[in-house]
Amino acid sequence: MNQLRSSQPSPTVPRSATRHIQAPRVTKPPTTSEQLVSQISRPPLLSTRTALVLLLGLVCGTGAGTLTYLAGNNIAAAILAGLTASGVSVAFFHAHVGYDPPADDGRSGDA
Repeated sequence: MNQLRSSQPSPTVPRSATRHIQAPRVTKPPTTSEQLVSQISRPPLLSTRTALVLLLGLVCGTGAGTLTYLAGNNIAAAILAGLTASGVSVAFFHAHVGYDPPADDGRSGDA
């Protein structure tokens, strides 16, 4: 019982193994948005225009499907109407939502 309470290491453990172990250094997270943006190197998965077109298609498809279901209580017809409206509205908004002009960074195209 006294051996368990002993503060000396056991004879099988080398003395160097009982010394202090340094904890890994923890880096502080970025504090400003500029630091956070500078750490991001990948481009966004979707552009703002693409996200808007897909979101509008989702809203139109959901609306059409809901209205179809409320009109006839047929879930299969509501799903088909919603998917059709979603596809058509994505094509419509793709053709009608404009592109952003490229940003002018002050450099001319002539070298």
